[in-house]
Amino acid sequence: MIENIETAVSQFWAAIVTGVAGGLIWIVRRVFTNQKQIEAMQREFEVRDDRRKDDLATVGRIEKGVDETRKDIKAIHSILIGFANK
Repeated sequence: MIENIETAVSQFWAAIVTGVAGGLIWIVRRVFTNQKQIEAMQREFEVRDDRRKDDLATVGRIEKGVDETRKDIKAIHSILIGFANK
């Protein structure tokens, strides 16, 4: 009878130790997984920032081209109006 109680107590503590060890391993894996996800997200944000800078530069060039085209059209328009008035 005492041996059964000792066996039960030993099994109980073994279960507790196993559960705690498993929990600690789960937490460590979770932390490393989250860290990897955070690093991946940071890399993605850096790539997006670089793309955004490139896009803003492209938009700036397009706006400059549109302004130049607008000036050219106004110049052509004023020349045509000058010919029409003669």
